Amino acid sequence: MITKTAKAIRFIRLPKTVAVLGLSLLLAQGCTEGITLAPGAVSADDNCSRFRGTIAEARRTDIEAQQQAAVVGAVFGAVLGAALAGENNRAQGALLGGAAFGLAGFSSVYYRQKQQLANDNRSLLRSVNSDAAKERQLITTTGQAVVSLRNCRRAEIASLNRSARAGSVETATARNELRIIRSRVRADNQIVSAAFNGIGQRVEAYVEVTNAVARADNNLSAASAPNVGRVSASTRNRINADAAAKARIDREMEALSVLLG
Repeated sequence: MITKTAKAIRFIRLPKTVAVLGLSLLLAQGCTEGITLAPGAVSADDNCSRFRGTIAEARRTDIEAQQQAAVVGAVFGAVLGAALAGENNRAQGALLGGAAFGLAGFSSVYYRQKQQLANDNRSLLRSVNSDAAKERQLITTTGQAVVSLRNCRRAEIASLNRSARAGSVETATARNELRIIRSRVRADNQIVSAAFNGIGQRVEAYVEVTNAVARADNNLSAASAPNVGRVSASTRNRINADAAAKARIDREMEALSVLLG
């Protein structure tokens, strides 16, 4: 396979390869949930917003990972596509190969990327296991930032609730402050969702690749990549915990809204 691939590279002209790379990047970006923070998303006026930067960084990491994998997958697919298309139709073969091998979903791209770099199935699983170990740190960092963000919002709501009950803030002012908090919570939810979705997509790829290799090789099992199971469980627990925290915030905002009339 490596020898055939190396020979096929000579038949692809640079402009065609660049076109495939550009297409892969565009599609990777198009399938990605954006998380670029708008101006003012982290500001001194919003004490809780400082946690958004850490959360957004996780999604930026995901975008970069997808794009890098798409490029590698597209090049690999383009080379094979050109080799299989025949002498008279190599340009079309390159584009079709790029679409089939580089742009068929993150799990498929990731799988083919690992296949290229591994000597055998066992080394492939070791590589996936290593990636999963790095992901555990990312989900921990992201998860802690999400917890801090949610707790900060709950503290804001509780403080406003106490002020309203004590009569130290006018009702109209309290309603306006609650409206601002609601708006900020909506923005928080979008950022958290994008970050967790990105991490979840990569973790799903680790699980799918590990299971695929285990099914194909009777001498291996998913237990050969223990970090995959660990990061999958950790991600699931983080997402479930945040869903509960989000629900609490919604209930607390609704209760405050009822109090304010």
